[in-house]
Amino acid sequence: YRANHPVELAPSKRVLLSLDVGRLGLGGASCGPRPMAKYMLRPEPVSFAFSLRPLTSEATIQHLALPVTPRVDIRRDSQGQLILGTKDGDIPVRFTLDGSEPTAKSQLYKGPLDFIRGGEVRAVAQAPGRLPGAVSRESFAPQIPTGQMKVVSFDSEQPGEGFARHAIDGDTNTFWHTNYSDKQTRPPHEIQIDMGKTYTLRGLRYTPRQDSDHGRIHKYELYLSQDGKTWGKPIKKGRFPKNRRPQKLAFPAPQTARYIRFVALTEVQGRAWTTIAELTPLPTR
Repeated sequence: YRANHPVELAPSKRVLLSLDVGRLGLGGASCGPRPMAKYMLRPEPVSFAFSLRPLTSEATIQHLALPVTPRVDIRRDSQGQLILGTKDGDIPVRFTLDGSEPTAKSQLYKGPLDFIRGGEVRAVAQAPGRLPGAVSRESFAPQIPTGQMKVVSFDSEQPGEGFARHAIDGDTNTFWHTNYSDKQTRPPHEIQIDMGKTYTLRGLRYTPRQDSDHGRIHKYELYLSQDGKTWGKPIKKGRFPKNRRPQKLAFPAPQTARYIRFVALTEVQGRAWTTIAELTPLPTR
């Protein structure tokens, strides 16, 4: 069955089963504003599973008529706090941090937990009178709190929307944008970050601006320093692919540093400005 819109589908007596990983709401397709980056659906492969089972008895039918508790949403905020919850609000959530499956005897979630060091989280919810939801699983790497880091130097920023601090605020919907309103200095552009204390790093993640390719970096250099003055040779340099996906810059060996200097040498279309949604240092465990 093919149609441009659902109302144009011809009536049919056939039963059709549609399995969707997700749907894009109105807007961002042919009309309206673009959805936020976290709600965008990408044209890329997605793995998911489902099962079909025949009903065996009237009791089975009654059992399946019970509503299912929603899955638990597992996330960690920019300060490293672990947050668990469901879309239906105040439903008891049980979770584990040791890789085991959660049960009715597992730890009860009572509020945000410090999860800076990372690890594996498994969680499940069950509301009274409902079937238990599916087990949710997420793994998190160690994290440096965004509130601990600060920008100590930058060559340019756009007042109002493109402040340099947006490059480390933990929000991929904001971004650092070099000045374009009153002057446009061509690259290289650079930003320097103080992580607050010395860390052993395994790499750094660069997240491009998500709503446009304006200012997206092509060639780059990355430097590390203990004192913010002595930089030496770049620990990493190269070219980013021309897309909006986060890029992980893995170091050849763990590096100890407190300061990061990131230099944008060129822009993907050769334009004068630079944008960065996030620069995320990746500490070792």
